[in-house]
Amino acid sequence: MPDVRSHSVSEILFLAQKGIEDIQKVEGFIRKEFVSGQNIYIFSLGEFAPVLLALLGEKGRREFLINVGQVLDKYGSTLKDRQAWAKLLGSH
Repeated sequence: MPDVRSHSVSEILFLAQKGIEDIQKVEGFIRKEFVSGQNIYIFSLGEFAPVLLALLGEKGRREFLINVGQVLDKYGSTLKDRQAWAKLLGSH
């Protein structure tokens, strides 16, 4: 958190893909940081993605898909990774 404060960041968003192991500890941390001016939000990716994609609109969703493809290319994703991405897209 010191690095976050040094850059005057007051809004932090975390996406938890596999859940949170010790939710009570995390909630305590969030309350403590709120008192010092930090607003921390945690969502599961499954909750957040549909809302975000709806807010982006058709053009934003298209740009998102293009950007994901570029990242997959940039980092040399495997065929398995690309198939998992395709399966995820096909499931919605």
